[in-house]
Amino acid sequence: MKTIKQLTLLFIISCIYSSCSKDCEKSKVTKYLYQEDKDLIPYKGNEVLTFLHVNTGDTITFVGETNWKPYYNTTYSGIDCAVEEKWEGRGIAFVDHLTNKIIYINNRKTQNWTTLEIDFENNYFLIGLVSLGGNYEYDSLLIQNKIYYNISKFSNENLSPTPTDYYAYFNKSNGLIKLELENGDIWELINK
Repeated sequence: MKTIKQLTLLFIISCIYSSCSKDCEKSKVTKYLYQEDKDLIPYKGNEVLTFLHVNTGDTITFVGETNWKPYYNTTYSGIDCAVEEKWEGRGIAFVDHLTNKIIYINNRKTQNWTTLEIDFENNYFLIGLVSLGGNYEYDSLLIQNKIYYNISKFSNENLSPTPTDYYAYFNKSNGLIKLELENGDIWELINK
């Protein structure tokens, strides 16, 4: 009798496990970037960005890669069954081949929002794209004798408290227009 109860219990457990296992196989979710989020970032590939290093007076020309490079971040969640979640991202680099300086720009989907991320000279800037869609820090800003409109100024929203000593300035028409780095260096766009 004891053996029958043990076998019955073992059978029930294996049925539960196998049904969970089958559900887990179907539990794959992919979250893609929306086209309207991609459209908030003006870079398509092959852009040439010339920046003035205000502190030294040097100009540096960054050449963009030909296309965005797609990638996916994968996470797993769930207690009983793992759910695989893939989040679409894309990145593009702008390189100055004389100095080997690189501006990395990423646009990616996260669990709660879509981000724009800029990485330059060990300074990391991050903003939720919702902020680029209408919450502007400046209506207009004069940079290198050119007026830019609807400017978002951001640092890194992931840090708490948010740092106030370095910033990226960005608008959806021209992209990155100014950087104020943590070490005090300032870079301003001359030509795009």
